[in-house]
Amino acid sequence: MVSEIKSFDEKGYVLVLVIIITSILLLLGFTAIVLSQDNFKMKNINSISKKNFYVAEALSQETEIKLDEYLDQILEDSYREIEAYLEDNESSKLDINLIDKQLQKLFNEQIHIIKVKLENVNGYNLKIIENYDFLVSVSIEESLEIEGFNISITSIFEDKNITEKIQTNYTIEFPRYEDSTQHKNLLKKVGWVNSKW
Repeated sequence: MVSEIKSFDEKGYVLVLVIIITSILLLLGFTAIVLSQDNFKMKNINSISKKNFYVAEALSQETEIKLDEYLDQILEDSYREIEAYLEDNESSKLDINLIDKQLQKLFNEQIHIIKVKLENVNGYNLKIIENYDFLVSVSIEESLEIEGFNISITSIFEDKNITEKIQTNYTIEFPRYEDSTQHKNLLKKVGWVNSKW
């Protein structure tokens, strides 16, 4: 009878031990599955974030190209109006400072057109983003440090609830009549920031 009790107790311990080991193995397996799923989600989010960044960067580069084009057009129009102004007045008697002020006034009147044109996303050529949300935000303010403007352009692209924003800052100096009609020496890139706002 004593041996039957001992045998029964040993079988109980083995069963408890098997249940504990099985529980530990199940817990480890479940933890591994959860960690694998989290790792997959993080890789997927990282992949989408990288793609969105590259699209936002391409959008930023396209805005810079458009800024160049619009600035060329504004300068050309301003110089054309100055030439007409000089033809109407006796240019030999006009002070160069007065001509510069008139040119800057014309330039100043037209510079805000850039904001509207850059923010019109229908004019962009990026075919890969037709079905996604993207926008361009522009702020232009007169600079106290230079004679000209500070322009901040933010390119924003969102896909699958992941937003990438790239902000590029420029300065544009007022043109001078004696300078070339090319803006390359007037437009300067002064900063570039990638932010997840």
